Amino acid sequence: MKNGKKEKASQWQRNSLNNMVLDYHVYEMTGKEKIQTILIAVVVGGVAGLIFYGGLFKEDGEATTMTWIADAVIFVLAGMIAALVFLPIRKQRLLEQRQKTLRAQFRDMLASLTTSLSAGDTVVQAFDNAYQDMCTEYGEDSYIANEVYQFVVARKNNVSVEDVVDDFAKRSANEDVESFASVFRASYGPGGRMSDVMRNTHDVITQKMEIEDEIESKISSNKLELNIITVMPIVIVGILRVATPIFADSFASPVGMLINTAAIAIFIGAYMAGQKIVRIQV
Repeated sequence: MKNGKKEKASQWQRNSLNNMVLDYHVYEMTGKEKIQTILIAVVVGGVAGLIFYGGLFKEDGEATTMTWIADAVIFVLAGMIAALVFLPIRKQRLLEQRQKTLRAQFRDMLASLTTSLSAGDTVVQAFDNAYQDMCTEYGEDSYIANEVYQFVVARKNNVSVEDVVDDFAKRSANEDVESFASVFRASYGPGGRMSDVMRNTHDVITQKMEIEDEIESKISSNKLELNIITVMPIVIVGILRVATPIFADSFASPVGMLINTAAIAIFIGAYMAGQKIVRIQV
């Protein structure tokens, strides 16, 4: 903390090998991601603002100079508000997407470790094989390949593999990885039967992941319905405004603006409640 201000968390950390590794609790959007998100939010937010608040200051049903100025101001303000609201939402979605990707890759890494240990390989050989498997399946730059690489080079740098695994678990933001780290430390040091321990751990974690995936699949239709419900009010109001001039004029009145504002507040509250309902926490 500098000058009384809290420092922004970085998604990169140094592990016990002094290598830069990802902290999966944090996501930093790239410049391209930010620009794309802001542009989409400004356009969508601006159009939505015009649908609900556009057409002010008309005279005898005709747009005036003040109407065009007001519409431009509404578009810009609504777009800016949408960008401010949507940026953190998009950032959270990207973070969750990365965590899900790591989770799926971690499951395959466990399967590779289990296969190698069951074939009689040592733990060191099993990690070497897992690294090759992950590079082949996901590429050398994948999340899991980078993490397994830390396990592989640990022994070459006189660093305990258990410490590297624990570091990965702390950064992973995943309970399954944390469980794996605990089991690994408890069984590796005393010289336990790693093949049996790893196989049991793989089976338990895989079953848990399969249950989560099944729940996610069943609730996906509800998420789609929620997204459709989110868009439909804007579409319906837009169609009514274009098709019915009297309806559009009533929206541009002080009473219409007040009703619109109240309706939007209720709509946002309902959408946030819906997001909490469909969000899965297993």
